[in-house]
Amino acid sequence: MPAPRVLLMSPPSRLIEGESRMASPPLGLAYMAAVLERNGYDVKILDCTAEGFDTVTHYGPGLIAYGLAPEEIVSAVLDYQPSVVGISCLFTVCAPIVERLSELIKEHFPSVKIVLGGTHPTVCAEDLIQKDYVDFVVRGEGEHAFLELLNHLQGTSETSRSFREVCNLTYRESGRIVSTPQQFIRNLDELPTPARHLLNMEFYIEKGLMQGLADRGSRATTMITSRGCPARCVFCSIHSVWGYRYRAHSPNYVLDEVAEIKRLYGVSQIIFEDDNLTLNRKRAEEIFRGMKERKLDLHWTTPNGVALWALNESLLRMMKEAGCVWLTVAFESGDQETLKNIIRKPLNLVKAAELVNICRKIRLPTTAFFVIGFPGETNESMKRSMRFAEDLPVDSISVMIATPYPGTELMNICVQGGYLAKEYQRDKLHVRVGQIVTPDFQPRDVELLASRTMLRRALKHPFGTLRRLWRKFYRSPSDTLRFILTRVREAVLH
Repeated sequence: MPAPRVLLMSPPSRLIEGESRMASPPLGLAYMAAVLERNGYDVKILDCTAEGFDTVTHYGPGLIAYGLAPEEIVSAVLDYQPSVVGISCLFTVCAPIVERLSELIKEHFPSVKIVLGGTHPTVCAEDLIQKDYVDFVVRGEGEHAFLELLNHLQGTSETSRSFREVCNLTYRESGRIVSTPQQFIRNLDELPTPARHLLNMEFYIEKGLMQGLADRGSRATTMITSRGCPARCVFCSIHSVWGYRYRAHSPNYVLDEVAEIKRLYGVSQIIFEDDNLTLNRKRAEEIFRGMKERKLDLHWTTPNGVALWALNESLLRMMKEAGCVWLTVAFESGDQETLKNIIRKPLNLVKAAELVNICRKIRLPTTAFFVIGFPGETNESMKRSMRFAEDLPVDSISVMIATPYPGTELMNICVQGGYLAKEYQRDKLHVRVGQIVTPDFQPRDVELLASRTMLRRALKHPFGTLRRLWRKFYRSPSDTLRFILTRVREAVLH
């Protein structure tokens, strides 16, 4: 019996109006596709955002969506005739789109199995599996779990045909919801490199709208070299997918993949999407040393931030010499008590500021992340944090609002303490929208402080701000103008 066709789908994207559109290779699906291909499955990846990038529709008050229209997606499913459709949902804000697509595909193709995966389905599995149009939810890492699910559906698994033997799975059985234990892949080197050949890589490279792109006009693409984070920051949901144990590809695996990407796609820049690229300092040093020894001659960035506590001057210099052209560091707060007692991030602000000064000394451009609006913060502690951010000697900052995503400790704190605003909307969970209210502040207070901090910072440090905006404008002039107007309007009118 021939193996069933499998369609892996990245849905259209959904944004708050004023945000810039992005287009980045769906590496999670590409990893899964590579595993399935290695095991004889016929696989196709449909990135609805990329395929319909120029189709923008209003999805509700203050919301836009961009990507293929529903009828175009149904047509794509009809053309490919898959037996299984796996749909990724990384962000809660996209959940309504994913649910509607699942329902639509099931209506048109009742025999097709619908499997959801990604961060949102992982933390909301029991809610989603109650929908008649969802057959399975794969929680956490999907490569092994999805393969084993397909083997069971085909009756080719060497184990029992019971779905209870499949890890990371939530499904319905005799009217009951069953969730099997979640497991993590110990040795990431067992995975093949992502099946980028199933993606329109030239589209992403030419569009140049990936987060973290530093060199205007350069040919760039993304990589992920590690998973898991031992830190326990209350706002982070990545633990639900990748766990707390840090796991990483070996330096040779990483260097081989970098060389492969450069050879196949002619890239000149790598965007490392790791949350913890440098957490294991010895491994990081081997990678950066290898990049020089192999003469890979690439620029690279770290848009998701790196663990400041794992850095030192020697490593920073090695990163610069190995091609790092923009470093993102995650401070989260400029108030030490907030870091320690509320966010629970193991960071010493004095030492972290010293590292930023080193970056400045060696001329390594740097962006710093900050988050405000947590239960337990006060207006004064948030202002202290923002004064620290305004004066920090980095090229740019990004101030975000604490957002209670499902599956986070922050959400638990908000539910237990009654801190969710009356106008709380899951569909608008976004780092620019305040949805937490405490006796110390209202959402509007936090939004105003964030907007005005960004504006004051821009006026104090115009060169870094202009440099950042020029990079955005070069890639997408219309989106950048909307971004600027939105930010100014927020700061002035809030």
